[in-house]
Amino acid sequence: MQGTPMILPRVRIHKIAWNGNDGEVWYTDAGGAAEHLRALLGSFGFRCGTPVARPGGDGALQALPVVKRGCSLTELQDVCRNDPGVEIRTSLPGTQHGGSRSRRG
Repeated sequence: MQGTPMILPRVRIHKIAWNGNDGEVWYTDAGGAAEHLRALLGSFGFRCGTPVARPGGDGALQALPVVKRGCSLTELQDVCRNDPGVEIRTSLPGTQHGGSRSRRG
């Protein structure tokens, strides 16, 4: 008997704010998928804090504090982008934390 493929809940990332050692991953969580994001990041050496609600939308937007010394924004994006349980909602260009290099787009 053929079964239907299991559909996993996905974390949708809306923004990554990063300064080279720490930052925040802004996400919405579908059905408890945030634990998957925490486990994924932890398996790549990131330390995760307690999610904080962020203004905007219906209140479901959360910011997960993350820390990894010497990590680049590209490394963090790649970890998230290459996992089937994570969906990046935007291209996330130039989401550096607090600098003038930040671009909108």
